[in-house]
Amino acid sequence: MKKVKRLLSEKGIHTYEFAAHLGVTRQLLSYWDLGRSRTYLNYMPKIAEFLGTTVDALLEDDTVPTRIEDPDGIIFKRIWVEMSEKFITQLCLANFLDITESTVFGWRKGRSKTYCKLETLEKISELLCVDANFLITGETAPRMLDDEFKMDLILKELGEINATLRRIEVLVK
Repeated sequence: MKKVKRLLSEKGIHTYEFAAHLGVTRQLLSYWDLGRSRTYLNYMPKIAEFLGTTVDALLEDDTVPTRIEDPDGIIFKRIWVEMSEKFITQLCLANFLDITESTVFGWRKGRSKTYCKLETLEKISELLCVDANFLITGETAPRMLDDEFKMDLILKELGEINATLRRIEVLVK
């Protein structure tokens, strides 16, 4: 984000203008700047377009890890706690990430996961409506998604449950 901040300063663009263009709060910009959140990665194409550059050029100065080491499974333990508090099933997580439920089951049992891909962690944080940094560090962070998005996730899972029930009904007949 150093390069983005420098370009904004060079172009005389205020943070409120930048935040408004991206459709985010200035508080979230502050989190990005402080390194407390890496959700800016999702906005890189829009940021690059706004600043008249490319995503690659923006990321040149920033060292962005592609995975977070988790040898003790602490990140995944936080994920399971958040999932249980929000009544999110392993099947919902698997569908959201477009992976098999057995993969998620393996994570839950602590098999084959000594790290977590940052991209996957960002997606999981969306589903759980928490900042990815919270999952990594355990530090409390503000909820990042609105009620409308949460409702969309619930409706999506209900649709999947209904489809499964229809398949079972056909098999029973």
